[in-house]
Amino acid sequence: MLRIIPIRIAFFAICLGCLGLLQACGTDHYKPLEYKWRIPSDEVTLELNADSTFVLSERNTPIKGTWKLSDDNKSIIFKEPGKHEKALQIKLISKTKLTLSDNGLDQEYIRE
Repeated sequence: MLRIIPIRIAFFAICLGCLGLLQACGTDHYKPLEYKWRIPSDEVTLELNADSTFVLSERNTPIKGTWKLSDDNKSIIFKEPGKHEKALQIKLISKTKLTLSDNGLDQEYIRE
């Protein structure tokens, strides 16, 4: 009985450590989005910052607000001060490309 208790404590400590690692990894689930993106054919840039703020610049006119991922991680939800939230579906995300869809209209961004 005395040998089983230390084994159980060690097993419990290992499980807690694994849970801590999983939780720490989960906090970076939108890390690939935190870049400056641009639409190649337009003068449009979208900067998604780690502090959950964004700057959308179209022809040097900035729009600022906050952003977050939807609960299912399939959309980015944008919020400008004094306006309603706007969700854009994430169609594609890679190291170099981001495609967002707004009611069937796709916008393809490349990472700067």
